[in-house]
Amino acid sequence: GIDANETPLYGRWEDFATSHLPDLDACGAHFGVTPDSGGIEIYHHHVQENPPFSYGCYGPNDDGTMVTVAQCRALYDDCTTDASDQETIPTNEGD
Repeated sequence: GIDANETPLYGRWEDFATSHLPDLDACGAHFGVTPDSGGIEIYHHHVQENPPFSYGCYGPNDDGTMVTVAQCRALYDDCTTDASDQETIPTNEGD
């Protein structure tokens, strides 16, 4: 897939044949060669098993560096690490 910023989304593996998982930034992306990039390293996202699962935010930073968790959280007014401000939603398996 491709997001609104035309940043590609690839599957979980960087290289399935070698079981290589990519080192991703807080947005769920990194710089690397893709099957569609013509041998050029580009910033692209990967599907993940944990949040944000796909697109966490839109990087890279203006200086071309990967996005940190603090930088990603700063993009959203209601993103917090304060446990008192979090909501628990019960599921069929319980809390």
